[in-house]
Amino acid sequence: MDFSKFSDKDFDAKEWVNGALRSHKDARISIDAHASTLVMKLQLFIQEVNKSLEETSLQVVQNLPRVMRDVEAVRQEATLLKEQMTTVKEDIKKVERETAQSMQRLVELDSMKTRMLESQNALQEADNWTTLSADVDDVFASQDIHKIGEKLAGMQQSLNVLHDVP
Repeated sequence: MDFSKFSDKDFDAKEWVNGALRSHKDARISIDAHASTLVMKLQLFIQEVNKSLEETSLQVVQNLPRVMRDVEAVRQEATLLKEQMTTVKEDIKKVERETAQSMQRLVELDSMKTRMLESQNALQEADNWTTLSADVDDVFASQDIHKIGEKLAGMQQSLNVLHDVP
């Protein structure tokens, strides 16, 4: 007997009973006897379902205290985590407040360092220009075209660097 139809959403009891009674093919057994057999099978099935429900209910009742303890433990952990996150957030804000002035000072120092490096480069190029301009007369006198080209290229590079320097 197929009891799976009982779990369908659109189960119709009257249709199932009529179908079960129509499927009776043994002429030796009366329709009343067949109906009694069906009722007995349904009662046995109901007992099995009741037994299964009782076992499941018993398991749920037995496991409920453990589940409640687990839920309470998770709730406590969540509360602790929330408090820790709040503490960390406050610590971060405190560090930001305390280091803001230091960070501003570091930015100023970095800017000053950058300007000093630019000044150093400009002074080196000025020194290089002075050296090149002193050597240019000697190089022109030697009439060595390669050396003259190198000196003029070096002077051009120095002029490019010194172009914006007052």
